[in-house]
Amino acid sequence: MQQVRFVEHHDEYCWVFSLLKAGAGQINNARDFGFDVDLRYRNLPLTVLRDQIDQEFYILSEAHYERYMLSPDLFRERTR
Repeated sequence: MQQVRFVEHHDEYCWVFSLLKAGAGQINNARDFGFDVDLRYRNLPLTVLRDQIDQEFYILSEAHYERYMLSPDLFRERTR
């Protein structure tokens, strides 16, 4: 039995990604688990799709960090 993290207030994309993280290698038919893979990605194994999603999320997170955490505070009042 997989321990799939389910956070009710998250959207369905987070639910599917949690499912993929827990058991992408064990899912033979996505529809059995209540989701379908976009036609453009159906030829990929779910493990590869999961890794691609994870990599893209990392890239976005890194860009967000660099933009908002490493930049001077854009909203702080300037002292003269």
